[in-house]
Amino acid sequence: MGASREESVLKTSIFRRAPRILALSRWRGAFISREAKAIRPSAWVWAKKAPSAEIYCDKLVQRSIRVPDPCVLFHGRWVVRRLAPDCSRIELASLSKDRDEARLLYSMGWETANMHFATPQAIAKVKQDLASRRGRWLHKAAKAMLAATKKDWKKWQRDWKSSAPR
Repeated sequence: MGASREESVLKTSIFRRAPRILALSRWRGAFISREAKAIRPSAWVWAKKAPSAEIYCDKLVQRSIRVPDPCVLFHGRWVVRRLAPDCSRIELASLSKDRDEARLLYSMGWETANMHFATPQAIAKVKQDLASRRGRWLHKAAKAMLAATKKDWKKWQRDWKSSAPR
């Protein structure tokens, strides 16, 4: 970050079971903050019980069809990124009443596709698969995913309550 040790503050936390380190400092007269967060293998690895626990984030970002964020750095099993008021998740409830949710979701899907195109040998297969799909397949799949997520959440809540010390 370019600041002296006296001007920097480091804080650590565990958030959603992922270790994080927060750095607050001054650089060139302005306050800056960075977050280092532990990253885990893809959920695909867990779902398929795959033997590899390799982290592919850096490879995907470098190969994707997008301009890389200069303030994001992958280092082993950590990602370092800037924290700023204008660099946060988008909460739909915080958007104005005339928001265009369909356009936002389209853009998010576009970005997801860019990341999937980071695997060059998969591009033809992905295009072939998409071309073969008809109707409202994505809507149906999203509804099925929502139902599965809610079911998992309810099971987690039951398990959490039953495991809580009394």
